[in-house]
Amino acid sequence: MTGSLRLAALGGSICLIAVVAIVGGVLGGLIGLQSGDPRGPFDPTLNGGMRGAYAGMAAGAVVAMPLALLFAGAVHRWARLPTGRRRG
Repeated sequence: MTGSLRLAALGGSICLIAVVAIVGGVLGGLIGLQSGDPRGPFDPTLNGGMRGAYAGMAAGAVVAMPLALLFAGAVHRWARLPTGRRRG
């Protein structure tokens, strides 16, 4: 049971990082589209929206990492709670 909960904590942490990074990328891309770049936001040299999307994904991953560690720690603590059996 503990191994299953550890695997679930790892999977949940990865999902949390991925979701926050994707949301950060979308928001960063939308902000990047508002830039006054004369060559356009979809220029292949990563101007405007694409540059903002990459920056947003990186910022989202940085913000999500401590949250994912807290989530994994909470699951770990929850897994160690006694199940109602008396010890001793």
